[in-house]
Amino acid sequence: MKRFSLVLLAIATALAIQPVALAQTDSQGWSESGLSVPFNTIDVFVETPGITFNSGTVAYDPGYTSTNADWTAAGVNPTFYTMTGSDVPPGGIQYFTTDVTGSVLALSSYTMDFYSLEGTTVVDSASLTGSSGSGWTPGPALGIANENTTPAAVPEYGSLSMLLLSLLALAGGFFFKVRRSVRFLNS
Repeated sequence: MKRFSLVLLAIATALAIQPVALAQTDSQGWSESGLSVPFNTIDVFVETPGITFNSGTVAYDPGYTSTNADWTAAGVNPTFYTMTGSDVPPGGIQYFTTDVTGSVLALSSYTMDFYSLEGTTVVDSASLTGSSGSGWTPGPALGIANENTTPAAVPEYGSLSMLLLSLLALAGGFFFKVRRSVRFLNS
């Protein structure tokens, strides 16, 4: 019984530690510049499954010099953030940062789509694939009408681990009770 308890404890510990060991964060600074028209909104989408924005971490970065400092960010869902502010004039620069979380494997190369808008009109778009530890490869964006503005809910790692841990605890308790009942009947 003691061996079984130790094995059960080891499995439970491994399940509890697993999500922490697999999660990683990637932070990246960006800029939108050189446009011949003004813009007042930047929409950012994560396209790679399993990667989400950290809550509240896409924003105008006050650590950079920018033409406009009054921009604010709002998370629409875990894979879509929008930043708005006063018009950035033609030729102006707007700096911002993104922080995303995902598995180590997913963050080795992921894709983000960027759209600059003036009101509701897209004036610039880009898709970049890479990670902060490597170069970013440009490509065409999906088109704002095709973006994942309402993605399906994905269970978090912690919930799945808690479910498995609970099932293991119930199995251990049941095994212990059955074993105790068999001893009582045989005595």
